[in-house]
Amino acid sequence: MKDKFIEDKKFKDRNILFWFSFLHYYTTFSGFLAYLAVFRFKIKKVTYLELFTITALLLVFCCQLIGGKSILAIILDVRFYWGWLVFYFLFKRITISLQYITIGLVILCIITMIETLLINTVVAPTSLPNFPDAEAGIAEYGRSYQRPYSFGASATVGSCLIVVLISLTKVNGWRLWLSVFTVFIYLSGAGILTLGLLFAVRYLKLAFKIII
Repeated sequence: MKDKFIEDKKFKDRNILFWFSFLHYYTTFSGFLAYLAVFRFKIKKVTYLELFTITALLLVFCCQLIGGKSILAIILDVRFYWGWLVFYFLFKRITISLQYITIGLVILCIITMIETLLINTVVAPTSLPNFPDAEAGIAEYGRSYQRPYSFGASATVGSCLIVVLISLTKVNGWRLWLSVFTVFIYLSGAGILTLGLLFAVRYLKLAFKIII
C-alpha cells in the first residue's frame, strides 16, 4: 500500500511537471515553478559533454554579470534559450506515459481551437498573456485572420510542438485528424512543413510500395 502511495504521488508530480511546462505562457511563471522539480529528483550520472555544457554556460553568465547585465535579464535569457536543458536533466530521471501525453495533446489542441475562436470574434489578442503587446506584435495584428499563439507563445513554435507530440504519441484516428487540423489552424509554414516531413518519414515505406 505504501509503495502504491509513493508511485501515485510520483505520477501526480510528473503530471504537474508536464502542465507547468506547457502552461508557462498562459500563467507567466509556471515554467519557473517546474524548474524547482530539479531539487526533488536525483540527476543521473552526468556525462563529460553535459558537464562541459553546464560549465560553459556558467562562464557565459558570469561574463554577462560582469558586463553589467542584470540578474533578472540573465535568468530570462536562461529561460528562453536554455530552459530545455533543465527539462533534459529532469526527464533523464523521470518518465511520463505516452497515454498521458496523448491526453495532453488532445487538451492542447482543444485549448488552441478555443483560443482561435475567441481571438477572431470577441477577445482582443493583446489582452492575453501569451500574445505580444500591440507595439511588439504590430506585424501580426490587423489581419483578417488572427493566428493563435497558444501554449508556445508563437504560431511557429506552437504548431511545431503539436507535430512533435504527434510524433511522440503516434496517434491515429480522430486524435490524428484533430491534431492535423490544429496544425493548420496555426497557419504557420514551418508547422505545416514539419507535419509534411513527419508524414513523409512515417509513410515512406508505404509510399515506396505504392510507387512500385
